[in-house]
Amino acid sequence: LMISYKTVRFFVNEYWAMAIIFFLYCDFSAPYWIGFMPEVYALPFISLALCFLTGYYINKEVGRVQLLLVGFSIGACFWLKQTIAFVPGAILGFILLDLLFHKDFRRFRNYCLYSVCGFLLISAPILLWLQINHALLAMWEDYFAFNFLYVGDTDWHGRLGALKHLSNRSGIIIPLVISALYCLFQIIRKREFRYSKAFWHGAISYGVFHVLNAMAGRPFEHYIIPLYPLGILLVGLLIPYFQETVERKWFIRGTAAAGILLIAFAVIPNAKIMVGTIPFNWNGSKNNNRIVSYIQSNTEPDDVIAIGSADHAGYYLASGRESATTYPYIQASFFWTDSRMKDYWGQIESAMPKVFAWRDNVPMNET
Repeated sequence: LMISYKTVRFFVNEYWAMAIIFFLYCDFSAPYWIGFMPEVYALPFISLALCFLTGYYINKEVGRVQLLLVGFSIGACFWLKQTIAFVPGAILGFILLDLLFHKDFRRFRNYCLYSVCGFLLISAPILLWLQINHALLAMWEDYFAFNFLYVGDTDWHGRLGALKHLSNRSGIIIPLVISALYCLFQIIRKREFRYSKAFWHGAISYGVFHVLNAMAGRPFEHYIIPLYPLGILLVGLLIPYFQETVERKWFIRGTAAAGILLIAFAVIPNAKIMVGTIPFNWNGSKNNNRIVSYIQSNTEPDDVIAIGSADHAGYYLASGRESATTYPYIQASFFWTDSRMKDYWGQIESAMPKVFAWRDNVPMNET
C-alpha cells in the first residue's frame, strides 16, 4: 500500500492518493477470502516495479539500480506464478518498444541488460537449488507443462462467464469506468495530456491481463489481485486530466456523487464481507478445527497425510503433518491427464497415508 501510495503521489496530492487506494482496495476482502495466495505475495513486487517504471513517463529515465530492482521484481512475480509477471513485464515491454521506436538503441540495450540482470539475481539461486536437488525437470513438468493444462479444459462460454464474474468488483470497475470516461472525453474534446502514453501502456496491459485471467474459465477472484496496483496507477494519472478538462463545479459534484455511490455499493458491502469472512475462513468453515484435531489424534508427527482440495491445504500446516505425495492436493486438471492421475495414486499406494481428507465434489472413482 505504501509503495502504491508513493507511486500515485507522482500525479495527485496526498488526499487523492489515500482516497484512490482506499476505494480500490476496499473490495480486497473478496479475492482475499482464502488467505495469502501467490498473487498476494506478488503485490509488493508489482507495486515496486510500477513505481520505478513510472519514472520513465515522468522524467524519461529509469535509473540503473531501479532497473535491477524492476528485473528482480518481475523475477519474483514469475517464480510466484508465471502469469503475474505479465503486469510489470508488459509495462517494461512497452517502454522498450518506445525506446526502439525513437531509435534510442543505447538506452534500449542498457534497459534490457539491467532488467535481465535483476531477473537473474533472483532466478539463479532458485535454479541452482533445483539443480542441486535434481528437481529441474520436475519443476518444468509441474510449473509449466502441467500448469498450462489448467487453461485448456474449458470452452468460450465458461471463459466469458468467468470474465463477467471477475469484472464485477469495484476494484476492477473503477479503473475501467474512469478509463472509458477518458476515452470518451478525448473523442468529444481532444486535448493534449502529458501522461497519455503512460495511460495507453497501462490500459492495454490492464485489459489484456484481465482477459487472459478468464481464459481458464474459472471465476476465482484472487486472479484479479495483480491488477490492483496497476488500477491505482491508471486512476491516479487520470485524475489531473479530469481536473483540467472538467469545469471545477462539475468536477466537485461528480467526485462527490461517485464517492457516495462507492461508499454505498462498495465500501459498506465489502466491510460486511470482511467482518464476516475473516474469522469464518479457518475457525468456522467446514469443521476445520475438528478435522485437524482428528488428524493429530490419529497420526504421529512423522506420519504423512493427503489432502483433496486446495482450499484445505492448510491442514498440513495446522496439523504439523507432511504430504504423502509430491502433489499437495488434487487439482481439477488431474482428471484430464491419465499419467498424472496414475502417478498420484501410485504415490498414495506407496506412502499409505494414515488420513485422507477428501472434498465432496471430487469423484473418487476416477483413478
